[in-house]
Amino acid sequence: MNTTRIQSVTYILVGSVLQFAGSVSNFLGMLGFILMIIGLLQLAKTVDAKGAAGAKIIMIGACIGAVGSFLGFILGFMGLGFIGSIFAIIALIAEVVGYLMLQNSASIGQNGKSGIMMILISLAVGFIAAVIALLSFLPFVGLIASIFAAGAICLLLFGWMKVQQGLIETN
Repeated sequence: MNTTRIQSVTYILVGSVLQFAGSVSNFLGMLGFILMIIGLLQLAKTVDAKGAAGAKIIMIGACIGAVGSFLGFILGFMGLGFIGSIFAIIALIAEVVGYLMLQNSASIGQNGKSGIMMILISLAVGFIAAVIALLSFLPFVGLIASIFAAGAICLLLFGWMKVQQGLIETN
């Protein structure tokens, strides 16, 4: 069994979860992006050409997101934290494109393909949570945003576990 494949998904999974925590702490978000990049570098070496191309585009999105987290952290002290949000939106778009490409990889199997769909849904639900959180000055909106964010994290976890399962099956 190719343990590098399994290890890569573990890095990506932990990094992805820490990105969600990045909305609480930019430092955790940066750490999450770094772990995700490490995992994507390993994954790109162990999948077919379509999967490698998708992983590299996701990695570009993760690099943009890491820069955004860093800028959000630094510029947040000056009231310019929204610049990090602009980078986050660009990163999200790049990651969606990369996941769609990774979904076409034969290396991840059918389980992996359904896992990628769960990850894409997770990204959409996470984006909805972020938009709802902008209205947090209204009563109970913070709770609703938190429920959406928790759902996004669960979908993300189960999605990457399915990708990992698909990688094991096609090994």
